[in-house]
Amino acid sequence: MSEAQREPGHWTEHDEEGEYGHGNRGQGAMAVQSVREPGEDRVERDRNDDAPDDDRQKWRDEDQRPVSQQRQAGGEQQVLTRADGLIADHVTDIASYRGGLVLATPAGLTFLDASGAHSMYAFHGLVNNHVYALGVSGNELMAGTLGGLSRLDEGDVKFNYTTSSSNLKHNWITSVVPVGSEWMIGTYGAGVLALDSSGHFHGFEAASGPLEINPNAMLVTENYVLAGSLGQGLYVYDRQSQRWSVIRNGLPSLNVTAFAAANGYIFIGTDNGLVRIPEQKLHS
Repeated sequence: MSEAQREPGHWTEHDEEGEYGHGNRGQGAMAVQSVREPGEDRVERDRNDDAPDDDRQKWRDEDQRPVSQQRQAGGEQQVLTRADGLIADHVTDIASYRGGLVLATPAGLTFLDASGAHSMYAFHGLVNNHVYALGVSGNELMAGTLGGLSRLDEGDVKFNYTTSSSNLKHNWITSVVPVGSEWMIGTYGAGVLALDSSGHFHGFEAASGPLEINPNAMLVTENYVLAGSLGQGLYVYDRQSQRWSVIRNGLPSLNVTAFAAANGYIFIGTDNGLVRIPEQKLHS
C-alpha cells in the first residue's frame, strides 16, 4: 500500500522486515504514524495578516502584558530573542536548572531565572561557545559542545573535558544524559562513552568507536538508555545487563533523530517517519 493510500493519522503496523500493513496493533509490532495531518505542511501566515484592525490592536495590547496574563489557550505566549537577553537566537537545547532554565546556543549558555537572563561563554571558562546538548543532575550541569564537555556546579565551570585534558575520544559532544551515578555522552565520531564520578571515560564494545550520535538523540528510562545514530540505527543499552545492542530491522530509516516515552511505549523519530514500540519489546 502506498503512502498516498494510507489513512492520515492512522497507526499502520510495521513488521520486522519493514513491510507495511494494517493490523490490530499487536504487542510485538512496531507502528508508524504520520506526524502531519493533511495541509499541516503549508506555511502558516502571521496571525495578524488577515485580521480585522480591532483584532490586530487586541493582539498587540495582549502581547505587551506579562506572559502570565496572556492567552492561555495554547497560542504563542512569549518570544525571547537576543533583544530580551539571550546570547543567541538559535537555541539547540533547553533544561530545567536550579529553579530556572538553561539554554544551549551556538554562542554559549543563557540562564533564565527570577532575576532575568544572564549568559556565559568561553570567556567565562566554557570549553567552547558552540553548545549542542545539556544534561542536569542536581546542581551539576553538563554542557556538550563542539570542542569538548564542560562540567558546571551551581552555575560555575568546574572542569573541561577534552581529548587533551582527559581520555575523551572525541571533542564533538552531541548528547548528554545522567544514568545513575554516571553520565552517558553521545559524540559525533566516537559513539557513546560513559563518564564516571572520577572523571574517567570508558567505552563500550557495541556502542563506541567510529559512530555518530545525532544531536540530543538520547533517552533514559528505568530499564534502558537509547541512542539514535546517523545512519546506523537504534542503539539500546540494557541497564540491568549493562550491554548495548543495535536495532535496525523494522525502522523506516537508520537515521534515528529523536525519542519520547509515554504510557509504556517508546516513540522513535527518524528522517523517514515515526516508530512506536512497547518498551518491554525492545529486546524481544
